[in-house]
Amino acid sequence: MASTAEATREGWGGGRRHGPPTEEESRQHEAEFKQAFIEEYHKRHGDALISAEQTWELYQAVEEQWHAKMKERHHRPSHSRSPPSHHGSHSPHRDGPPSHHGSHSPHHSGPHHFEEKRKEIQSALHEDFQKDFTTSYGNTKVNADQAWLLIQKVQHNKHEKWQADRQKHGHGPGKHGRHSPPPPHQ
Repeated sequence: MASTAEATREGWGGGRRHGPPTEEESRQHEAEFKQAFIEEYHKRHGDALISAEQTWELYQAVEEQWHAKMKERHHRPSHSRSPPSHHGSHSPHRDGPPSHHGSHSPHHSGPHHFEEKRKEIQSALHEDFQKDFTTSYGNTKVNADQAWLLIQKVQHNKHEKWQADRQKHGHGPGKHGRHSPPPPHQ
């Protein structure tokens, strides 16, 4: 029987099983992201209070770092041919399925559509964040814990927006042509 740590390591490491993350994996992911956010907050701002714009910029920076870390974890499976660090900057090419639906190349329509959708969702999330910040704190500044509570809500909203978009376009829960069962409704 695999331990929780082994299941989590498998879920977020090189041996990722197909399908949506388990509840335990989701909790682990959130805990790791929170730790990264709080650490970056203290690295940049110490114990100082920060504004809404500083909170959003911090979130964006941590999210970029987080996605790079996750991408590295997912591209470092034991069957990988070479480590990603020897290729200079990131490569947009993946070892995914060779074709997308429609007549467009997956290197043009897929990533472009994904990037447009990501920008659209980020813009909506930023608006929601600004409203939540103003409603909760007005024009005052917040500490690390208060900032995290706002970002936690952004993370939740982001997940919901991506799920709604995938369902709206008739895509399964997996993105980029991955085959996985639908996530459980909560």
